[in-house]
Amino acid sequence: ILFFIVSNLRIPFTKTISLDRTLKLSLELSLKHGDLLFGHRKGYFKNLIVPGQYQHVGVWDGKRKLVLEMQNDGGEENPIEVFCSRYTNIGGARPKTFTEEYTEYFIENMKIEMYKPYDNKLSFNTKSVYCSESVFRSDTKGFLEYQPTKWFWLWVLIPDKLFNLSTVKKILTIEVMRGHLSWTRM
Repeated sequence: ILFFIVSNLRIPFTKTISLDRTLKLSLELSLKHGDLLFGHRKGYFKNLIVPGQYQHVGVWDGKRKLVLEMQNDGGEENPIEVFCSRYTNIGGARPKTFTEEYTEYFIENMKIEMYKPYDNKLSFNTKSVYCSESVFRSDTKGFLEYQPTKWFWLWVLIPDKLFNLSTVKKILTIEVMRGHLSWTRM
């Protein structure tokens, strides 16, 4: 529990991503149903503990235009601007091997996994889950080839590892640089 209290400490006045109507529409049009969205917050203590460029992952439900994600207080279904408003950097990736039918199956599984109790111990193989574990468990056929990584004494699923897999195509990055948004499509 101490980890989660300390990990959310941050440097004050860290600017996060704010989307105006044009950017929101452009981002929504860039995403496809089932895309993975990754988040990073500059200035948070958690960045010193959780390795990699991204510390959070959610799934884009393009039909309802919502990000499905697991937060510390449980599952959430948020508009893209709410998801972005929490982060200083966003990454997007598209699973390469998902068919349209499997994407639907994956999204439906995610809706189940994300409402399980939050795993604040980051323990793998429990009934509770955390953000990247909910994505892992939703991919029941293993198309993403996402594997746990040894982190201190635990085996965990690190969001950054998922972003860098060969089974996903990186599609975009958005970051706040010197108070301005920088957007790159890949």
